[in-house]
Amino acid sequence: MEFFENRYMTPQGHQLPDAKSRYRALTAIDQSLVVEAGAGTGKTTILAGRIAVLLARGKNPENIVAVTFTESAASELLLRVREYIRRLRQDDFPPGLGDVFKSGISSREKICLEKAEENLDNLVCSTIHGFCQRILKTFPVEANIDPGATIMDERQSNRVFKEVLDNWLHKTLSDENGALIAGLITRYGTNYTSGYRHIQDVANRIRAHRNVKAANPEGFDEKLEEFRNALLSYVTFIKALPVPEPKSKIIADSFTHWCELAQITSNSDVNQLLALIDFPSEHGLVTKNSRATVTTYSQKARTVDWYSALDGTKKSINDARRQASTAYERVRSLWNGEIRLALADQLLADLVDNLKDLLNHYQLYKRSAGLLDFDDLIIGTRNLLRHGKHGLSVRRALARQYEYILVDEFQDTDALQAEIFWCLSSDDDSHDWTSFALRQGALFIVGDPNQSIYRFRGADVDIYTRARKTFPEDRVLSIVTNFRSSASVLDFVNNRFNQPLSEPDQAGYKALKPFRLYSDNAQAVVS
Repeated sequence: MEFFENRYMTPQGHQLPDAKSRYRALTAIDQSLVVEAGAGTGKTTILAGRIAVLLARGKNPENIVAVTFTESAASELLLRVREYIRRLRQDDFPPGLGDVFKSGISSREKICLEKAEENLDNLVCSTIHGFCQRILKTFPVEANIDPGATIMDERQSNRVFKEVLDNWLHKTLSDENGALIAGLITRYGTNYTSGYRHIQDVANRIRAHRNVKAANPEGFDEKLEEFRNALLSYVTFIKALPVPEPKSKIIADSFTHWCELAQITSNSDVNQLLALIDFPSEHGLVTKNSRATVTTYSQKARTVDWYSALDGTKKSINDARRQASTAYERVRSLWNGEIRLALADQLLADLVDNLKDLLNHYQLYKRSAGLLDFDDLIIGTRNLLRHGKHGLSVRRALARQYEYILVDEFQDTDALQAEIFWCLSSDDDSHDWTSFALRQGALFIVGDPNQSIYRFRGADVDIYTRARKTFPEDRVLSIVTNFRSSASVLDFVNNRFNQPLSEPDQAGYKALKPFRLYSDNAQAVVS
């Protein structure tokens, strides 16, 4: 069922609140645009409509690229474009296109649509991975890839990576430089599986983000010195008591050993680092419930020498307890705050450096076996377009081939993918892709930052925000009319999401407007 007629009017005969934005999204084919379209606002309709207008105005299908997030979405979009062409040739206007062709379809436009329909298979409508594969196979020499390489799906690449990881671990554990890996695997006792899974998790993350670099903690040596001083403060106080209280003395002795372990630097052996990290848990120190004070003994215990040495007064005992507690809490605060985090950061930085060797083994294995994974397609395309020798010439050739690039679900695009789209839509070659001047009409992106769900794959609402800021304000269009839900449902959604999605770290919230003001007395249902 069509939710609206071929013109942008509500059932009550009013113009849609975003009618002008919808019209520009369809007709301004000489402008690069951002279309922010909320849930249920007809994003696919807008994409298909703009492609249909491009074809009606004589643009060739082979010069148009539509990138969607899934293969099913690509198939749906292509079917919709085919349907729109057929309907336009019969003077049957699809949604919104009645406003575009107010005087009807001209004979020239029908000829263009007929020709486009015959060659519609030349229109590239695919996922970003499919599009990158097409580019790389066009320029295999420049991209330094095997043109006959097999593209692995996600399941295949995970299996191959695990095999390479297992072989690499076996080699590394038998190597004299494998102390870090061995320490991480064995630190859980005989449960080697836990350590293996931690290493596998970090390895998979680095594999997905190959340019990542673990930041070395700033001021590592200074923080360790502060921690050692805190340990010594407690030890010095306890040992200065005329007769040290037994329990506190045990803790002070442990702190003395701990202080010796803390005589490390950022360049220290990994075994020293692991020993320092594990020491408090092995000795029950500075845990959440642990305490270290000069104990208040019972009346019977007041004959103890250390109690007499403290003048045997309640004030003296309380003062000693307070000083011991303050010194101990200082150690606990530092350890559970900056120190443990700094040690973890240092350990992670060392692990990332170790795992770079694993990635090299993975790349060599794929090359020897004639394999590529999805990440190779993205990274390879980005590197091809940025290549110092071939980059600009390849980009110019692709610009002639793909004059119009349309991107759906842009909020789920990561930084490398965004850079690819900007490289293909501009002749600039500066380091920062967000400074590129886009060719007129070359790039058309549709997205909703409030629906970003793939942060774990590298997508980030910050990438969307940075990309949006590269467009002038008048090139950012808001589509807010929702055809899916009733007014009462949208009121509820707007009230609940406006405030949290308008916080400083969010991309902002645009309230959705109902197409149907009334629900014909039917209950509104959220499913």
